[in-house]
Amino acid sequence: MRIRTLVKILPALLLMVFEIGYADAAKNGSWTFQSRSDFSKFKVNGFEVDPSGKIKPGIGTLPLPIPVDYIWSILEFDDATYLGTGDGAKIIRVDSEISDSMISSVWDGEGVAVYALAKTVDGDIVAGVSPIGKILKFHRTENGLEKFDELILPDSYIWRITEINGALWIATGSGATGRGGSIYRWRNGRLDKIYTSTDLHILSMATDGEKLYAGTQGAVGNILLVTRLEKDTPSVTVIFDPPQEEICDMTFDSEKNLYAIAISNARNNSRVSATIQTPSERENPDPDSEESAGEEEAPQPAPAPAPAGTAMIYRINAGGKVEPWIQSRSMIRSLNFSERGLFVSASELGAIYRVDGLMKSTLILGIDEKNIVTLSKNFIGTGKPAVLHKIVDAGEDAFCRSQVLDAQGPASWGVINFEADGEWEIRTRSGNSSTPDVTWSAWSLPIRGSGLKIESPSAQYLQFEIRHNRIEESDYIKHLEVTYQVFNRSPRITELSGAPVSFSQSEIQKLARSGPFGQMVMQFAQAVRNIVNQQKGENSFENLMSGFAGSYLFSWKAEDQDRDRLISNIVLLDEEFGETIPIISNYSGTAYLLNSALYSDGYYLLRVTVSDRLDNDEESSSSSDMTSERFLIDNTAPNVSIKCDTSASGEVIIYGSATDSMGRISALYYLDENGRWQSLKSEDGICDESLEYFRVIRRGSGWTFTVKAVDQSGNVRYAKIRL
Repeated sequence: MRIRTLVKILPALLLMVFEIGYADAAKNGSWTFQSRSDFSKFKVNGFEVDPSGKIKPGIGTLPLPIPVDYIWSILEFDDATYLGTGDGAKIIRVDSEISDSMISSVWDGEGVAVYALAKTVDGDIVAGVSPIGKILKFHRTENGLEKFDELILPDSYIWRITEINGALWIATGSGATGRGGSIYRWRNGRLDKIYTSTDLHILSMATDGEKLYAGTQGAVGNILLVTRLEKDTPSVTVIFDPPQEEICDMTFDSEKNLYAIAISNARNNSRVSATIQTPSERENPDPDSEESAGEEEAPQPAPAPAPAGTAMIYRINAGGKVEPWIQSRSMIRSLNFSERGLFVSASELGAIYRVDGLMKSTLILGIDEKNIVTLSKNFIGTGKPAVLHKIVDAGEDAFCRSQVLDAQGPASWGVINFEADGEWEIRTRSGNSSTPDVTWSAWSLPIRGSGLKIESPSAQYLQFEIRHNRIEESDYIKHLEVTYQVFNRSPRITELSGAPVSFSQSEIQKLARSGPFGQMVMQFAQAVRNIVNQQKGENSFENLMSGFAGSYLFSWKAEDQDRDRLISNIVLLDEEFGETIPIISNYSGTAYLLNSALYSDGYYLLRVTVSDRLDNDEESSSSSDMTSERFLIDNTAPNVSIKCDTSASGEVIIYGSATDSMGRISALYYLDENGRWQSLKSEDGICDESLEYFRVIRRGSGWTFTVKAVDQSGNVRYAKIRL
């Protein structure tokens, strides 16, 4: 007896132990999956996700890797399927059993790709080889294909071939500027050019047996209607000119409504760009990577009129009325109608949707390959890599597997909540790499009820998979929620440095991000530089900026593994008295100019504490700090003494000393007779100590000799003597 269970979503359990061993406080989080768009990155096989977000029984696929780059065309027979490929021009045969041993290359010739395959009424195969513009006819044989006819067209690309009442209709592209694509008819050994477009390519074609539709690609993008197919001169009419420039695929439904995909000519969307220009760029991304994540853009009912720049499916009814039907902001490149319904590929999502008559989209397949190239009645073709997926009824191996979920840090898993009807199972696995590998845990034992604990080990990443062993048509599961706790990791300062400000050009720019005092000094420095330019002496840039020479510029680097925003508190530590002096709080920068003039002389240390409290509550926030090397604040000018004696020869000997109680003397100057400061050498030739002596010999008397002493903090003292 089946038991119906409808379980309301339970609140997340508070987890008391974190297995990895982090001691920081935890933040609660959850992932919810309620609408169809939430499942856009899932791998779906054997289930489907309807517009309301219910996971229900569906169809599956059997994947078969094909040893080429691309599968461009698929032609089905009862006993085998033939693939037109793009690894060089090849035709691959796959027997109906769908196994590796049943793959064979039955034709390999010149050219790049076989974009078009068709079947004749006699059961022969027609292939279009590009870019050499060659049509080949083959008999099917027990050992492969036997060519019995060929035709060279004046155009390079053959995009579509279809057979109508014994005649082959061929859609081509020139690939040459100024020469458009054409529609040809080949019947009774005669080739007729029926129509040439101003667009470069006739890219798509479909028939209901009575009339033929075609779509162009180029500067315009038209939908064409070809009638009077049996006449010597068929009629070709442009029946619709959409805002998009490429009509890349079209198909009929059972009621003879035509559906045509129109997309922008943008390089990333165009079939022509994908096939002609850069097929190597369409590598398959990791299906579980963050790169492939993002909001789903499934087909949606289209507004009227249809906006340009979007992918649209237009519907043309049997009476010829055209209407915008389905709109998609993601790339849709192919569609096909069968007894299963109208299938549309969201090519770069690796997703297949079924669109019903009410324009509702159901996600029916999500495959690993993210470049779906073509659809047929029973197959999906991809590239690159080339994989042939056979569409089959769902079996016991049906599953719906999430993308890798990133908790953004070490996490402990909570519970899985859901609402369900039927006997569903969910299993999980976890790891610390963004792609599942050998370091991940094995799949857990099945979870068979809502609100039960996830048993996978604590880690940063989690993946879950939904299965059902005895599914019935009415079964469903929906409203999934996965809860977790991620432990907040402390931020870390990796570097802290400080030095007297130098006023180099690069450092002046840095001052703009160095606190209030830094911004003021930067503006002053820029104004001074603009005014004095290259002046020397008293009005030089260096002299005018000397008043700030004792200020210190500190900078630091900080990181947070959880990507939290960081703010800093900065304090001074007085080394002599052990006092802590607050400087600034809640500071968002990573550099700070300290105004040394505000503090008494002495040795200090600067401590920076970074915190992540902007993105965490009071209990879960954390911080770390780093302390600088000791540095000197010296706001006292040095002492200067000066004396003079006169020698027997009449020379005046001027001598003296400069002394600094806190630091060292960095420079000595004297004022010459022209009023300019000149360097005054110390007795030992270099100013690098707290006490420096000087000695100068001059002749004459009756004038004043002035000395200037500068210490390492930029403090200045003058002394003079009358000779």
